[in-house]
Amino acid sequence: MSATVLVTCGLDVVTVWRVPQHHPNVVLISVDTLRADHLGAYGYAHGTSPFIDSLAARGAVFDQAVTPMPATGPSHAALLTGQHPLVTGLLINAMPLRDGIETVAEAFQRSGYATIGTTGVYHLSSRYGFARGFDRFAEVKTDREIRRSADAVTADLIRMLGDATSNNVAQPVFIFAHYFDAHAPYGGEPDPVLYHGGAASPDTIAKLTGAYDAGIRGIDAQIRHVWDAIERSGLAWNTIIAITADHGEQLGEHGFVGGHADFYRETLRVPLIIAGPGVRPVRINSTVSLMDVAPTLLALAGLAFGKTTQGVSLLPSLAGVPQPRAESRGVLVLGYPTYTRSIAWLTDRYYYVRNLEDVYRTVALDPLPTSRPGVDLVTRDADVLEQDGRRAFIIPGIDVEPYSIVADLMLTPTCQDELFLAVAPGIDMAGPIMITGPTRLAFSLARLDTASLRFASGTCVTGVRWGFRPETSTAPSSSSPRGHPPVTTSLFNGLLTARKDSPADELYDLATDPKMTRNVIHETAAATVDILKRDLQHAFVRLSPLRGQLTTMRREEEERLRALGYIR
Repeated sequence: MSATVLVTCGLDVVTVWRVPQHHPNVVLISVDTLRADHLGAYGYAHGTSPFIDSLAARGAVFDQAVTPMPATGPSHAALLTGQHPLVTGLLINAMPLRDGIETVAEAFQRSGYATIGTTGVYHLSSRYGFARGFDRFAEVKTDREIRRSADAVTADLIRMLGDATSNNVAQPVFIFAHYFDAHAPYGGEPDPVLYHGGAASPDTIAKLTGAYDAGIRGIDAQIRHVWDAIERSGLAWNTIIAITADHGEQLGEHGFVGGHADFYRETLRVPLIIAGPGVRPVRINSTVSLMDVAPTLLALAGLAFGKTTQGVSLLPSLAGVPQPRAESRGVLVLGYPTYTRSIAWLTDRYYYVRNLEDVYRTVALDPLPTSRPGVDLVTRDADVLEQDGRRAFIIPGIDVEPYSIVADLMLTPTCQDELFLAVAPGIDMAGPIMITGPTRLAFSLARLDTASLRFASGTCVTGVRWGFRPETSTAPSSSSPRGHPPVTTSLFNGLLTARKDSPADELYDLATDPKMTRNVIHETAAATVDILKRDLQHAFVRLSPLRGQLTTMRREEEERLRALGYIR
């Protein structure tokens, strides 16, 4: 049995396709760190993806799919919920998915699907909420593991598929599989050039690129094994399969090898291929987001999330119906906090990067004056946040434009304590800083960052008062003869991308510079720049939860992320 689906365009009614009335099976596969331009379906000539290419030949290929944040945990949360990282609460890896946000597995499960999930890296695990909605879920099993092989991921998937279909072959199935083998270090062996910019020779880049391609080639073979198992189960005729990635990778472009933190096309653009019943062969060039994948797969099955998402269904695009240009929607992109504090706005034509790292340089300390001369700020008490027995003073986010914070720390005279200054969620800016008696701090922030001030003991601190001013005015400085020299922040030193060591904005005209090699901000009409800047700020403020959050990370988690290159 089949049914005709109609799409209306004004007064016209257009027949689009015929799809099965019964709910189709749905398979979503994410290949970590997979660049779109290293697949044959996107023009790559080195034979990395014969099976994925065969799916692309009979399905829809999205040429301009992008991630809202080039990091594994945040981008996968967006992929599986249709929500922006600012909504899911995942702004770094190894953070839990915020409560109350429905995953695509939960939506399928609610509609009677058997749900199967399997992942290849530890921070896509049940402890961080990625098992929500799955009847069966396989993951990294021990605290000592970081990643596991594609062979193990496939073996678990095929085993769980057999269990799910052995008793009820009529029940539709939703499958999610995540492969990590294309992620650095390629082939599992660290290379000294990885995560360092500017020094790689052409031979080294060629070697690393070959190892990266070999990882893709192996994953392609694993996806073929998965499809063979689906065929043996008798499900293939009614199965939709989607292939995508969480982010791309730099392989020598822009002087960088083996990372995906920056805001270039190589890191933001991901493949998106959808094939199966209800999907005709089509190539789609408009900008879409990873957030659109889950709403689209649900729509293809005649289902939907229970609440509105930032992602939208791409069914009209699959049908060939012209869509409004992406300028009317845009995609808000965040940098991974340990690497880059910048934010960006992406449309079909323009890509606008608002660089903000330059403000995260130093923290100035002075003894607290008794009379506050020259401080023309309206001050207020910092909020106090208690979590897991820890106490922090919270200064909430103010604006996406750079601003200076002055924070007066009231400590018992002569009492000493160690200060740890972080920008939420859990990203250290500086610390430990030894504080002796009442002290004034001055530091700069941006991106609506929430400053969290924690103390080693907390017994000396009686309160924190703070105020702010725009960064364009003269920031308070450490001028007292008894003041400390400014403290260089660990956050600024840890930022990975040296190219961002500049206050200058970046604007790429993607129509004329698709490889994003030339900043054209001075060649673009000021009115256009103002519109892009306004749209970026509006989207960021609308999505950002303006509340403090105290996040702690276990040392074992920090070491795992460091081993994967997420923390410097």
